Amino acid sequence: YKPIQSKLCNSSEPVEVLKALTAYYPITHCYLADLNALQQQTAQTEIINNLAQHFPQITFYLDSGLRTLRDYERWAAAYATLRIYPILGSESLASFADYQQIRAQAENSLLSLDFFQGKFLGDVNLLESPETWTNTVIHLNLHRVGTQTGVELVQLRKLQQRAPHCAWIAAGGVRALDDLQKLQQQGVAGVLCATALHDLSLTMQNIAFR
Repeated sequence: YKPIQSKLCNSSEPVEVLKALTAYYPITHCYLADLNALQQQTAQTEIINNLAQHFPQITFYLDSGLRTLRDYERWAAAYATLRIYPILGSESLASFADYQQIRAQAENSLLSLDFFQGKFLGDVNLLESPETWTNTVIHLNLHRVGTQTGVELVQLRKLQQRAPHCAWIAAGGVRALDDLQKLQQQGVAGVLCATALHDLSLTMQNIAFR
């Protein structure tokens, strides 16, 4: 992964990037991916704690590749006093049983159902058990992240039909206002978006549309 390049600022330092984002639009929630931890390397705990301390008004959701309950226990010890909540990514979880164990302990966790080119990444038992999913679920298309190739609406619709009790967040491929409008029409609660913000494809007015 290369350092981020953003039209919002000249720095790739996380605090400066988020400062630029909050100046562009008063965001209240931020999704973080600890790429080191996701690759089972040393977690970027200091950087993430620093972000949370600099932006106490923001709620952070963090994907750090949690695999087992023991991973979550270490995670909780590192971030216990901050407004940081765990993402349970299907790609990373060791098994459906591990998901259930973490889910029982992590009340504010979000499940991320991860796909690559239409293929589900993770224990199929999790995919087939929508009654166990978190109240809000991320539908993540990894092959579309950073590509601005458009959102995957058909697959998302099928998941919505299987779990109408869940609020859905779409992730991967958002280009501009048109994609946001399509997702809103489909009843999606929110989106994860980075590239379209950093290259200014999404304006402040786009973000604020109703």
